[in-house]
Amino acid sequence: MTLREYFEEYYRILSQDDLEKLDVFFCTDSPLLQSTKQQFSAMRQQYELTLTLLEVSVLSKQDDVLIVRDGLKFCIESNDKKNEYTSTNIHTFVNEDNSWKIHNSAGLPRRG
Repeated sequence: MTLREYFEEYYRILSQDDLEKLDVFFCTDSPLLQSTKQQFSAMRQQYELTLTLLEVSVLSKQDDVLIVRDGLKFCIESNDKKNEYTSTNIHTFVNEDNSWKIHNSAGLPRRG
């Protein structure tokens, strides 16, 4: 699976699939797994949500740490109102059982 395919699947699950499927994306001691599930569950109850990966790139890679930057388009619809915006995120991965897993993620400030 390429990095692009990985994130396309990750964002597809966040926006429209069973959030329990996220477990395989996060390392066992990630502080984000449960809060991510709760956040997107609440959002999906209020909005129709579409997440589209725009870009993804590796910023740094070592034997035990991988840092990835992505660009994402959010489309949120509710009561015939549609809002779109983009975000840039940094994801820190750790190598767990010979597989890269998300440990932490952070959104970067929007420009302009």
